[in-house]
Amino acid sequence: MDEIDPVLKADPPRFSEDEAVGVVATHFGVRADGALDVGSERDQTFLLTDGDVRTAVLKISNAAENPAMLDMESLVVRHIARVDPGLPVARPLAHVDATDPEDALSYRVLVAAGGADHWVRAYPVMPGRMRSDPGELSDRAIVAWGETTARLARAMRGFSHPSAHRSLPWDLKSVPLTRGMVPSIRHPRLRAAVERTLDRYDATIAPRWESLRAQVVHGDLNIDNALLDDDGLITGIIDFGDMSHTALITDLASVID
Repeated sequence: MDEIDPVLKADPPRFSEDEAVGVVATHFGVRADGALDVGSERDQTFLLTDGDVRTAVLKISNAAENPAMLDMESLVVRHIARVDPGLPVARPLAHVDATDPEDALSYRVLVAAGGADHWVRAYPVMPGRMRSDPGELSDRAIVAWGETTARLARAMRGFSHPSAHRSLPWDLKSVPLTRGMVPSIRHPRLRAAVERTLDRYDATIAPRWESLRAQVVHGDLNIDNALLDDDGLITGIIDFGDMSHTALITDLASVID
């Protein structure tokens, strides 16, 4: 089993708001006079504004990020747009020097700051709001959320990329990575429950893993990676950084006694 992706251990970028405004203007031709850092787990994301108008979203990648991962994200969005144009996926903007929309290099630019190089990408502003309370979602919204997730997986079914074969702690095939974290669970009963679950995984699922159907999936379509309307329906899928090649849930369920 590979080690956890180093980008999960590296410090996120530290661009200022003025630097973000300069980057989006110079490299993507987007006018802005202000930038709001909206937060990100391992990268840095800015909402660019021009007066009262939201003009673009700028995503600055962690210096440890493999550019092949970013290319995978750009390519899968284009794939989804062809297979299911109605899915509200965030499509990257081409930079000012881009010449070929089918070339993943058209959607990222290298920018140096703070002694490190960072790949930056820009996206149009999509409708909806972030960080909704999942407890307030109606039954209709939850059903629609499931339908969107299923459509997304189906649209990605024919997509393949070498960078999808990686280890993420929340990917089911990477469960063995979590065993080293078990000693950090202080409560003996909870620690024992986790150990039993991992033992069952090793005995039941691991031996059959390679026989299961698998595909590239968006592994983290949660409330922080989607935009919602006032009814709680998804209006934008905004983060493809957690894609991986994993077994289908339906096949995985078939081997659990």
